[in-house]
Formats: sequence, structure tokens, C-alpha cells
Amino acid sequence: MFDPNALCSQLEQEIQASSEALNAKKDEVAVRAARLREAETEATLLEGSIMQLRRTLNRIRHSMAQSQQASEQSKSAGSES
Repeated sequence: MFDPNALCSQLEQEIQASSEALNAKKDEVAVRAARLREAETEATLLEGSIMQLRRTLNRIRHSMAQSQQASEQSKSAGSES
């Protein structure tokens, strides 16, 4: 026989189980989103560090080039005397 109460009870249980599964997925997505935000922040900080290191490297290269040029000028001035 058809029991509407049993059917309603079964549907309520299925709805409850689906709702709990949905909430678990939402929690999982929230955790993943937080990790992604953290990774994006870390990537931004690393990009800033890389840019700063490049600027430092360029200053060092420029300084070395100036030093070498001064040394070469000094040598040529010394050989002229």
C-alpha cells in the first residue's frame, strides 16, 4: 500500500542529507577560496620582492660598469703620462 507519511518522511530525510552535503561543499569551497586568497597575497608579495631584487641587481650592474669604466680611464690616463 501507498503510505504518504512514509514517502514524506523519506523525502524529508533525503532533503536533509542533500542539505548537509551542500553545506559541506560550501564549507569546502570557502576553505579553498581562503587558501586561494592567501596564495594570491603571497604571489603579490613575491612579485614585489622580485621587482626589488631586479632593481638592486640593475644598480649593482650600473655601479660595476661605472667602476670598470673609471678603472679603464685611470689605466689609460696612467699610460699617457
